[in-house]
Amino acid sequence: RLGWDHQSINAPELCHALEQVGVAAVTIHGRTRAQRYTGWADWDEIARVREAVDHIPVLGSGDVRDPALVEARIRQGVVDGVVVARGMLGDWNFLEQTVRQLRDGYPGPDPSFQERLLLARRHWNAVVDHHGERLGVRLARKFVVWAIKGCSGAARLRARVADLN
Repeated sequence: RLGWDHQSINAPELCHALEQVGVAAVTIHGRTRAQRYTGWADWDEIARVREAVDHIPVLGSGDVRDPALVEARIRQGVVDGVVVARGMLGDWNFLEQTVRQLRDGYPGPDPSFQERLLLARRHWNAVVDHHGERLGVRLARKFVVWAIKGCSGAARLRARVADLN
């Protein structure tokens, strides 16, 4: 993270010191600890980290929800790489589309609702197989809900999925 709060942002200095003791790379999330999951990631502060180190890669994270943004952050030189976290939850095509975006300049088509459902079902089955029915269903529910967000009829289906035990 950038620091504890906006008054104590210390990521540039900390990362410079880490580089001096031999750290091979750093990953910086663009929010402070106090922000938790609210507000926006501050990519200007992440860029300050990039400027503060001389020879190690800087990976940035925060509010990356689309392959074009991954490409933009890298091409602008803000970071050497991008770490995608919550931005890809339930979006099982995100990595494939990001590779296409970086290679071809276009992420390709979004999956259809039917394709999303098929991927959600596969994911559900894999999680339940791995964790067992009781824990697996609880864990899989949230990913399925994220996967169908924005699809026609998703609200009804989300309500049904949320009730599964």
